Amino acid sequence: VAELFTEETGLKVRNVNGMLKNEKYPFAIANIDRAIVGEKAFLECKTTNSFSIKEWENGVPLHYEIQCLHYMAVTGATHCYIAALLGNEKFVWHKINRDEEVIENLMKIESEFWEENVLKDILPIPDGSDAYSEFLKARYKDSVREKIELNLLEDGSLKLRRYDEIVSQMKKLKGEKQLIEQEIQSEMREFELATLDGRIITWKGATKRSIDTKKLREEMPDIAEKYTNISSYRTFKIK
Repeated sequence: VAELFTEETGLKVRNVNGMLKNEKYPFAIANIDRAIVGEKAFLECKTTNSFSIKEWENGVPLHYEIQCLHYMAVTGATHCYIAALLGNEKFVWHKINRDEEVIENLMKIESEFWEENVLKDILPIPDGSDAYSEFLKARYKDSVREKIELNLLEDGSLKLRRYDEIVSQMKKLKGEKQLIEQEIQSEMREFELATLDGRIITWKGATKRSIDTKKLREEMPDIAEKYTNISSYRTFKIK
């Protein structure tokens, strides 16, 4: 990606090894991909799959822009460049200028998170993100067979009723989605490619190889046991 960027822009880049810090923001660190030679700037490199092409159509995705602004706060850069190879088929690059107001707000948020959550080892409130769910799974991966009464949830009964409504809606939407798919597939029949209202629809054949674990355990139990990985996890249900 860095080589493609140099070819397209003529700007030279160099490696910067190690984590970067700024005394003004002791809680923040940066690990830039390349420094721009002759400019107070850096290059951030990205590679994505083809499904991400659409999110780059209107410019730099917001989460990448925030990352670059964070790096500008740490490095003191006046601007930066971000280049991305999308699905190994399309190359794009953008310039992002330093925005002091946004950086000030960003550093304020990071400082509060560092002081109130990280240093005090206090979980931030749930935000609905995948990252928060993964963190909870990792932090509380071990369980104890005891029961507690939940009385700390604000409006707990209302949340449970809303949860039931969402589950019901998801089941209904899944059924509607499946019905539309069936209608399209029944008309496509054996054809792999179709068009409708300017959209491209594919229904391609595929093959998948997998090991018959049941048969393997019956005929070669020792080998099956030797190559079996055991993982533990917790399942969440509301009845």
